[in-house]
Amino acid sequence: MAEHISLQHLSVKEGRISMDGIGMSDEVCRKFIAILQQKLLGIECHGTVKADKGVYTFHMDGSKREHNVSGQENISEPSVVGDAH
Repeated sequence: MAEHISLQHLSVKEGRISMDGIGMSDEVCRKFIAILQQKLLGIECHGTVKADKGVYTFHMDGSKREHNVSGQENISEPSVVGDAH
């Protein structure tokens, strides 16, 4: 079975991103969110996956990272994708 993601909503505005979509499985949705988190450099992202009657939906939000006074970027642990259900 091919991995498939269908984007339902995508908004990128003033350093913020919001996205909603549907995936073939919980694993596919989580993998997609993880890849986006890695690719969106300088953007703090977090996402959730929900399952309802065999339909897997995801939501992800992100915004530009704040810089501290010394000019170095704040670095945090990779975001954890929320639990299904």
